[in-house]
Amino acid sequence: MLSLLRRDLREGNLQSLLGGSSYVAAPSSAAPDPFLSSLIYTSPVAESSREVQPESLDEENMINKSSDEKVAERYDALGLVNLNVHIFHMKNLNSLKKFFAEESPDYVIHDFVPYWAAAAARDTGVQSIFFSVYSAAFVAFIGPPEALTEDGRRKLWPTPESLTSPPDWLPSSSTVAFRRREAEVFYSAAFTMNTSGIIDVDRFRLAVESCTAVAFRTCPEYEGGYLEVLLRLYRKPVIPVGLISPSPPAAGGEEGDDRWGRVFRWLDARPPKSVVFVSFGSEYKMERSELHELAHGLELANVPFLWALRSPSWCNGTSDEDALPTGFIDRTKGRGTVCFGWAPQLEILAHPCIGGSLFHSGWGSIIETLRHGHTLVVLPCMLDQSLNARFLVEKGIAVEVERRDDGSFTRDGIVKALDMAMVSGQGEELRTKTREMAALFADQELDDKYVREFVDYLLKAVDAN
Repeated sequence: MLSLLRRDLREGNLQSLLGGSSYVAAPSSAAPDPFLSSLIYTSPVAESSREVQPESLDEENMINKSSDEKVAERYDALGLVNLNVHIFHMKNLNSLKKFFAEESPDYVIHDFVPYWAAAAARDTGVQSIFFSVYSAAFVAFIGPPEALTEDGRRKLWPTPESLTSPPDWLPSSSTVAFRRREAEVFYSAAFTMNTSGIIDVDRFRLAVESCTAVAFRTCPEYEGGYLEVLLRLYRKPVIPVGLISPSPPAAGGEEGDDRWGRVFRWLDARPPKSVVFVSFGSEYKMERSELHELAHGLELANVPFLWALRSPSWCNGTSDEDALPTGFIDRTKGRGTVCFGWAPQLEILAHPCIGGSLFHSGWGSIIETLRHGHTLVVLPCMLDQSLNARFLVEKGIAVEVERRDDGSFTRDGIVKALDMAMVSGQGEELRTKTREMAALFADQELDDKYVREFVDYLLKAVDAN
C-alpha cells in the first residue's frame, strides 16, 4: 500500500483508505471510490513497464505458489523478468522523489512492503505514516527496530527456539509466542533472503526507522498493552486509528446469485446462532491430508456448518467435490453445506443464524467476525495468524484447535474445539465474552473518535512544519 494525502482529507476519506482493499489501484471493472479519488496518487514506474491490474494475473495459480514465486511472477507481468525487485525500487527512487516534490503531499501513507517510500518522503521533506496491516500484538512481538539491525543480527536476532517464548519487552502476563513448528516457518520466511533482494525483517525495520509515525488498525480498548509497548520501543508516535469494522451489508445483497440465494435460504431455516461458518481465506491452501482431516472433524462434530472452500490445485477431479473425502457431502447433507469459490463473507457473518466461526485468525477476519459477537474457533495457518490466535485465547474470546509438534492437527481436535465453543457448558463464559466484544468491534462512534484523533494529529503535524 502506498498512498499520498493532502490537507483537504476528510474522516470518511481516511476510513475508506485505512479499512479498504490491499490494492491501491482498483480493478478495472470497479468504479472509483468517490471518497478516495481526489486523495490517492500512484507513483510512476519505469517507462519499460506496462500497467497491470492485480486480476490480470492468474490469481488461482498465484495462491498456490510460494511468496517468492508470487513476487517474481508479479514483476514478470510488469515486463521486468530479469530485474531484481529490490533493485527495481532503488532504480526508481529518484523518480519517486521527483514525484513527491511535484505533488507536494502532506503525508505519504505506506505499509512495510514499499519501505523505500518512507526514505523517499523523508529526503524530500514529506512526512510519512507507516500503516501496519498487522495487529499490534504481532508487531510488538517482533520488537524494536534496533533488534533487527546488522548489530542486532549478532546480538538480538532471534533463533527459532527463542521465538517460542514471549520476548522480554512484552508484558509479563503475555502468552503471545509461536509454537515450535510455527517458529521455524516464520523464521524461514522473515529472517532469510528471498527473491526480492531484501530480508523481510530488514524491509520492516527500514519502514519503521524512516517513517514519521506508525498507525495501527486497532484501539486501546482491545490492544492497549501492546500499543504501549510499541510506543516505548519505537520512540515515535504510535497511533490507533480504530478497528474500522466494515459496514453491515445491505439486506438481500446476494439474492441475485442463485447459488448464494439457495445458501441463504438454507441458513434462514436454521435456529439462531447455531451454524459455524468455516473459511480459511484465499491465500493459504490446505494440503489434501489437512483438508480431509478438517472435513472429518466437521462431520464428527454435532454442529451445523457452512463451509466456504476454494478448490485446491491438487484436486484433479471433474468436480470441486472431489477435493472432499468420498461421501462427505451425502453424509453431512442437511446439517452442513459446502460452497466452492468466492464467498460473500460479510453477508454470511451478518446472518442471524451464524453463531461461530472456524477460521485462520487473520486480523481482518477477526475484526469482521467479532463485530457480530460470534464464537471463535481458530486454526492459524501462517505467519501473524499464530500470534493473533494466542492473543485471542489470552483474552478468553477464542478456542484454538490443538496441533501436534509437527504442526498437524486431527479431526478429534476439531471436534473438541467446536464442542467447547458451540455446545458445552464450559464454553458459556467464552460465548458471553465474544458477545460482549461485539459492542466494542461494532462501535462506530468509537471508530469515528479515533479517526478524528488521527486527522487532528496529521493536521497539527503539518501546521508545525
